[in-house]
Amino acid sequence: MALEGFGSRLKAVRQDRGYTQKRLAAALGVTEQAVSKWERGSSYPDIPIVDGLSKVLECSLDFLFQVEAGRKNLLNQNSIERREEIKGALLPDIISLEFGCDLVPMFAEEMEKGFPHIIEMRRKMAFRWGLVIPPVRMMDKVSMPAGEYRFRLNGIVVYTDTQNPSGEEGLVQILENLEEHIFRNIELVLNNQAVYSMVKNLREQYPYVAEGVVPEKIPYSLLRQVIVHMVKECGYTASPLILIIQYLEQYQDKGCTEPAKMAEAICAKIPEGYAFSRWRQ
Repeated sequence: MALEGFGSRLKAVRQDRGYTQKRLAAALGVTEQAVSKWERGSSYPDIPIVDGLSKVLECSLDFLFQVEAGRKNLLNQNSIERREEIKGALLPDIISLEFGCDLVPMFAEEMEKGFPHIIEMRRKMAFRWGLVIPPVRMMDKVSMPAGEYRFRLNGIVVYTDTQNPSGEEGLVQILENLEEHIFRNIELVLNNQAVYSMVKNLREQYPYVAEGVVPEKIPYSLLRQVIVHMVKECGYTASPLILIIQYLEQYQDKGCTEPAKMAEAICAKIPEGYAFSRWRQ
């Protein structure tokens, strides 16, 4: 058996399967300290335990001991990992940023500081576009090349690249790319829940603007389609939400029901200062 790297492979597959050290220890009938020592490489499981590891983690011994490099069996279709993947497919994160192991320190530092760069990116997008952008979920992927990262929007991979600069410079470059691809695919990001939040914020300042109008007359889905068209196709910020709702109500009363035509008509009436080319330079 090849013991070199056994601990790191054991830890990787344990985490893949959703086990804590304590839970794995309980399943094997050993102490949590024993599992910790195995993963640190300071000791190794007895031969009778090895078979139990394979069964509990549904992983071949070839993978753990590198008899065949990289081979890993997934036997149980209802394992913790499989269930999590299915749940992820049903309810994917709106915005996720996945990365290989070389980029972990950069994102770990961002997390330890309280996500200042990501918060600033979301603040700027709200300021420029007038949109509520959902939180960004960051996750490392051991299966990805070490320096690679990718963006998923609503579960769809929209961009993959390799990052060379590390530290703050590298993080800023990645987030600039993320902002660009969120804008390009705004229809994947701006959902009815986000529009609800925008209207809720508006009501807090101007309680009667949307009263009896959204969603009673103007469904969130229609308001969302109009805003997406205004931002992506017409190049207008959604910041004048009061005007957008007022004009949208007027056009609906006149029988206009096509979101694209409504958006274009609204952009023709609101001040040109809300166009991206002039908005808050």
